[in-house]
Amino acid sequence: MARVCAAALLAACSASGPRMLAREAAGPLPFVWPREGIVSLMTCRFETAQPIGIALESATREDETAVDTVLRAWERAGLGVRFIAAPSEHAQLAIAFRDEPLPDGGRALADCQLNGARAELARARVEIARHVADARAGSSAVRTLAREELLGVLARETGRALGFSGAARPGDPLLVGSLTDAARLGAAIREGTRLASPLLSALYARPSGSLVSRAAAEPPAATRPIDRLAALALANGLEGPFLRTGTQAGRVFWRDPMTGDEYGAQIVSPARLLRTPGRVVLALEPRARRALPRSRDTAPDANEAAPRSPRSGL
Repeated sequence: MARVCAAALLAACSASGPRMLAREAAGPLPFVWPREGIVSLMTCRFETAQPIGIALESATREDETAVDTVLRAWERAGLGVRFIAAPSEHAQLAIAFRDEPLPDGGRALADCQLNGARAELARARVEIARHVADARAGSSAVRTLAREELLGVLARETGRALGFSGAARPGDPLLVGSLTDAARLGAAIREGTRLASPLLSALYARPSGSLVSRAAAEPPAATRPIDRLAALALANGLEGPFLRTGTQAGRVFWRDPMTGDEYGAQIVSPARLLRTPGRVVLALEPRARRALPRSRDTAPDANEAAPRSPRSGL
């Protein structure tokens, strides 16, 4: 694939307090880091000093052309992000095409990695469906995405993967929801219209990891599952932590570099933290629960056994 250039997305919200945050962040969701009795909300994006490696999966020549068209359109938005083709094992963004339908034509995941005081996107994945359900022909019928729809869905999902996975704010041309809106965006891209996104501009005007808010956890022991996972990760050389955000759920997890297994906890309804900072609700995932020593997550236990190897007994 030829060299591809692009820009990315997410809005950085005001850090002047919960009230300002709730008003300004009605659309974008920050990444959530609950640790040692504190719940921090932050932005996360790719750094722009180096090109971001991109790899395509199951792409036809037409798909490659569509990706190139969309990412070059975001490059012309002047946000400073550049993309370049890379082997799949080294790519930071993967775009996969599939024949099975997906809601709204696509989906995206983006993982923010914390490294001390730094936070930046480590990898992202976009899946694009070539076909969608055809409501006019019955619930089981599907149709192929029109060219303009494909371009619009690509623009929306690649943008979300590059920093934003939550609900769209009305009026931002990138974060459109319906296929009708996607078709309008795709037509604008084909015509060479310069795309402008307030959310993208706000995100990339600030350093990655900018603090949105910080609040004491309610109750203080609410972060206990993450504290225990952090001890497990440190004892066993796991990679992370990684943060993931979304409209319905978020996630904090670590990855075993030897096996690829992930050990994490789900964050229930991250959007609620915009209204009630600190009231985080966490649920350990099954693999993490099996790997951790038996003890209560609701209160610290001074006599808790040291974390065992997550590779044993799994």
